[in-house]
Amino acid sequence: MRIFWIRKFRKNSGRRDICRKDNRGSSMVAALVAVAFVAILASVVMSSTITNYKLKTMNYKSKKTFYSAESAMEEIHAGLSSACYDELEKEYLKAITRLSSYGVTDSNEANDEANEDLRRGYLDAVRLLVTAYGKPPEWKLEDYLTEFLTDKTNASVISVGDVTSDVTSVTINDIVVQFKESETDYFSTVAVDLVMEFPNVKFDFINDRNTLKTYLDYCLIGMKGIEAGNNSSSSIAGGAFAGNFGGMGGLTVNNGSRLDFIEGLCSTVLVSESDINVKGTVNVTNGCKH
Repeated sequence: MRIFWIRKFRKNSGRRDICRKDNRGSSMVAALVAVAFVAILASVVMSSTITNYKLKTMNYKSKKTFYSAESAMEEIHAGLSSACYDELEKEYLKAITRLSSYGVTDSNEANDEANEDLRRGYLDAVRLLVTAYGKPPEWKLEDYLTEFLTDKTNASVISVGDVTSDVTSVTINDIVVQFKESETDYFSTVAVDLVMEFPNVKFDFINDRNTLKTYLDYCLIGMKGIEAGNNSSSSIAGGAFAGNFGGMGGLTVNNGSRLDFIEGLCSTVLVSESDINVKGTVNVTNGCKH
């Protein structure tokens, strides 16, 4: 019996030794799990970093193209404003000429009439400036507005709506400007309505006559010169100014033509910035100054 229990005891002892040998390598498994977890975490962090970088790059390029499109729209606004100012200047000179030739009296009614005449003339001129009326068939408002841009490679006017007007303004509706970078293909578009109004001012044509004497001396002002066509007969009742804008101008009377300077409502004065070329006949009455 003693030998039996001793052997039994030894068997149990051997089993406990086997169990202790089975625990070997458990720390390596834990280390591998920890390394795998760190690798996955690092991969997630790197992926998030790359995604964030791409988003920031896209945001930067999007803002850049947007502000570039805004700048292009400002260039169009500035260029169109300058063109409208030129039209206002022309109509102002026309109003002064009409005021002198009509011989209006010093009255508020005459001054109001001159201002109303200026307003109508200016709005008509601006309307003609931005419409295809009287222009070649290939003329497009998009091309006209694009000419004001400095960077025509990346910026352009891709579409324009209709042109409307009332008694105080002319409006170009739905102007769409696009800026597209040729290298990255990123682009932004800006759409606005541009309103060209008559200035909220009232010119005092009557009370400021002293400042207009230079213009009042002439009933005809030709900034690019004055020319009497072939075999024509013309008369100028008052003074005339023949300019030399762009290197072309002066007074020219062609073959078989007759040009008479006669006394009118304004002084009979002739001024020519360039040569006076007379191949026909020029007749001057009442001592024209030149």
